[in-house]
Amino acid sequence: MGKQSKRKGNKRKSGGHHRPSLATDPSLSISGAANTGNDGGANGAAATVVSKIRHGDARVRHAALVALSSTLYDANSLKGAAERAVSSTNNMTSSTTIGAANTNNAVTPSNPILLRALSERILDQDVPCATAACGCLSNYVLFYA
Repeated sequence: MGKQSKRKGNKRKSGGHHRPSLATDPSLSISGAANTGNDGGANGAAATVVSKIRHGDARVRHAALVALSSTLYDANSLKGAAERAVSSTNNMTSSTTIGAANTNNAVTPSNPILLRALSERILDQDVPCATAACGCLSNYVLFYA
């Protein structure tokens, strides 16, 4: 009876696990004082991805790296992006579309800040994170560069 009365007062009001979001936790945001200069000047979507790759929790890092390996650094998407880049350099009229594509807030596989964050994760103590980072970079080298 005593344990149950103690447990009732310990319940959280939210009704679930606490998961800090980028909007509420200043240590996870790029503009926070703890991460000043950590993103290397990245902005927008690239800054969000880089902050998750450099996160302190291994589960967050692993989730970000697995998401990158299945979307942006997937072999088929990199091969298609490389073919589009080659075909756009062959066409003289596509220079305006390349400039227009670079002005949006999309993350590109050849983003140097993102590649640097991936290379930092190769020597991660968490083996699955290091493996996912190696897979992303190896796909980038094989299919894009």
